[in-house]
Amino acid sequence: MNKTALKRIAVILGVTFMLSALFGCGGNGKVKVADASGSCGENMTWEYEKKSQTLTITGSGEMVTTDRFMWSDYPIKNLVISEGVTTIDDEAFYSNHSLKGELHLPSTLKAIGEFAFYGCDGLTGPLELPDSVETVGGYAFERCEGFSSIKLSKSLKSVGDEAFEQLSSASGTLDIPDGLESLGRSVFYQCGALRGDLILPDSLKSVGTYAFSQCGFDGKLRLPA
Repeated sequence: MNKTALKRIAVILGVTFMLSALFGCGGNGKVKVADASGSCGENMTWEYEKKSQTLTITGSGEMVTTDRFMWSDYPIKNLVISEGVTTIDDEAFYSNHSLKGELHLPSTLKAIGEFAFYGCDGLTGPLELPDSVETVGGYAFERCEGFSSIKLSKSLKSVGDEAFEQLSSASGTLDIPDGLESLGRSVFYQCGALRGDLILPDSLKSVGTYAFSQCGFDGKLRLPA
């Protein structure tokens, strides 16, 4: 091997090492996250404690994340979203497989963004949307296969495409609230453990294709006029 080739290899290895040190990438390809904090909205802050793997979001108003997939790579055992938070931004916890346990959402929440919890398959227990929630963005909870049931908000107006697709472990009944106006495409696709009646309210104006495909409803079906 000539000297030019050796120099090129040395430069490549040096740049790789520098980037690894700069971004904290370990040998397993995962980002090493240290204690950190920052702003995530005009009146909101976040803080991550590495030892307890706790992410706490506090303040009031709309969440505005500074990066796509803001906390997707954070090892989170405890997620605390305080009262006062009104929105969860798009892709905030996208495909975070370390996020486990029950999801507790504040009673002040009005909107959940697209892909907000997409693929968070470690979440368990009931998925309960506070009655303040008016909109759920597309793909928000898609592939969150660990939820045991689904409770929708009484104030819900619209649900985006595939928002609850493949919540395969979610069993029991599904109560669609009065006041709901639109359901997106494939919104409950492959929620096969759902049972009982499917009663669609008179307020409903549109239902996307495959919205309830491969669900397990075994009671009455009521369509609005």
